[in-house]
Formats: sequence, C-alpha cells, structure tokens
Amino acid sequence: MKFALFDAINEAHVCTALADALTAHGHDVLATGRLTHGFTAVSAVESKSRIAQAVDRVIATGREVLFNFRAGALDHAQLARLRDAGITTVVWLPDDPVLYATTYADVVDAYDVVLHCGDARVLRLYDGHGHRPGVNFPFWLDPARWPYTWDLARARRPMVFMGNLHGPAKAGRYRLLAEAGGDVRVYGRCAADPAGIHAGELHGVDAMRAVMRNFVAGLNIAQRFADYAGTAYDFPGLAGLGGFDLPSRVPQYAAVGLPVISLDSAPSAHFRHSLAAPDVAAALRIAERLRSSPDEALALSRRARAHVEAHFSAASRARYLEALVDGRIRVADLDLSEREFGYQSV
Repeated sequence: MKFALFDAINEAHVCTALADALTAHGHDVLATGRLTHGFTAVSAVESKSRIAQAVDRVIATGREVLFNFRAGALDHAQLARLRDAGITTVVWLPDDPVLYATTYADVVDAYDVVLHCGDARVLRLYDGHGHRPGVNFPFWLDPARWPYTWDLARARRPMVFMGNLHGPAKAGRYRLLAEAGGDVRVYGRCAADPAGIHAGELHGVDAMRAVMRNFVAGLNIAQRFADYAGTAYDFPGLAGLGGFDLPSRVPQYAAVGLPVISLDSAPSAHFRHSLAAPDVAAALRIAERLRSSPDEALALSRRARAHVEAHFSAASRARYLEALVDGRIRVADLDLSEREFGYQSV
C-alpha cells in the first residue's frame, strides 16, 4: 500500500519508527514531517498554506492511506478532499481524552479509522457521545533504536523521572518528587526547582538512553485528569475518567531494561511488568530493594523488555494498522475488550 504519514508529534522517533516499520513491511511511505505546532485546530494562514501543499502532494502521489499524527492539522474541507480522492484516512489521538473537547470531538467522525491512546474508559467516552468506534493504539518505539543497555552495577542514583513538571496540570508532580531530594533526578520542562532535583531537558533518543542507564529504576506518575480542572481542556466528565497510566516513558524505560516503578495502587493492565508504590517514599524503598536484589531486578528488567518487543514495537503497530485499513479487522465487529486490547493480538 501507499501510505502518507501526515504531520508529526514532538516525540519524532515515534513517527519515524512507524514509517520505517511500514517500509520494512513492503509499503511505499511518504512522511510529510512536522507541519504544525500546538494542539488545537490550525488557524495561521502560513500553516494552512503548508498543510494545503502537503495534502496536494498526498493526492498527487496516489497515496491510498493517510495516517494523521495531529488531529488539529486537518479540517473538514481537507478531509473531504482526501476522501474524494479515494484515500482511507486514519487519525491517532495521543492526547486522549484531554483534547476531546478542544480538538478531537470535532473531527474524529470524519475519519475512516480512529486510533485512541487510552483504555476502555476513553473508548466509552467516545461511544457515549455517538462517535465512530475506535481502538486503543498505545505509544510505540523501535526496539533497535532503544537497545537493552541497563546494568544495575552502573546505577548511580535510585530513580529517574522523564516528564514535564510545568503548567497547572503537571506542577503537582514536582511536590511529589521533591520529597525524594537527591535520590531522584527529573528530565523535562520545569518552571522552578527549589529542591534541586531538575537536571534539564533531553532531546532525542540517544540523549534519553544515555541518562536512563545511570539509575536503578524509572519512575512513572500517571496523568490525573482531575488536575485539568479550571483549564481550557476541562470538560464535564473528564475527571471521572481517572488518569493515563501508560505514557511513552513507560515503554522507553522498559526498552532499555530500566525497571519501572509506578505511583499507583496497581500496575497498568496494559503493562503489568512494573512495581506499584503508593508514594515516592515507598518507590525509593522499592528501588533500594532492587539494588540489593540484583536477581529480582534483572528478572523484572528482562520481562519488561520482552513485553515491549512483543507489544510496543513499531512493527507490531504497523501490523495492526495494516489489518485495520485492509479490512481484516473490522472495528464495528469488535467488543469493548477487543477494541482495548486488540493491539496485543498482532
């Protein structure tokens, strides 16, 4: 098939990994690269012109499938042009359900295939509003670009957190992490750092991999949807959806072999190879236990890496995408559980 991968997200390696996987499967892939910025619908004249030119190219080169990484990049008129050209349109919603009210709700029904990034609660949100049924399509990576390099003997600190701490919805993470003091290092955007835990921002896969191997474990903090109360992204029912416990940092940690500790009562149903801690103090105790129990740490590390290779690789996402667009998998025929966990079946 002839694919177009339209626009890109900040984590560019996610986009290039899918392009490489589709190419390896024998498809002809056109990747437009980054076209827009931000999360909402495009309004700037320059951006609209750039998008129109990209759509022209997609149509002129006879693409059969368009995969859009940014729902706000294409409006109804452009989607109609693609549909009239006989192109199957696919949209991926990596910021589900936070962007539902501001961006996603307006355009999802204009696509042939809708790929969510969330569990059954998110799928039910769209079902409840009468939208076209979609499937869960979690973050992925290219395991070859994230080789297993973790070595407990080289770990210098107990925990690392890869993620942002800025903005009203994420600032609360800083207070949690500050409790660990020098036992944790944070890489991401951070407005202020009175506790001295912030170590800067990392750009690119190589930079992230180089840092991760210096720690006993990687810490994950679920995105709590209640934290968006009072922001432009809030909408009735958002808080009741709980949180997002499988951000891209989890498969990234696991890919390099870094054991994962999640601040939650239980591991994600989509990634059970992590250890749960109710708070940062408990997470530190787990990290120290792993340091003193290398056999346990190594077993956990290897299981997690194997799970990433099986279910979070770009190759597995490419196989699932192929089946969804060529009709081997019909979303309308799937029950809720199959829509949530179907990505694990390919």
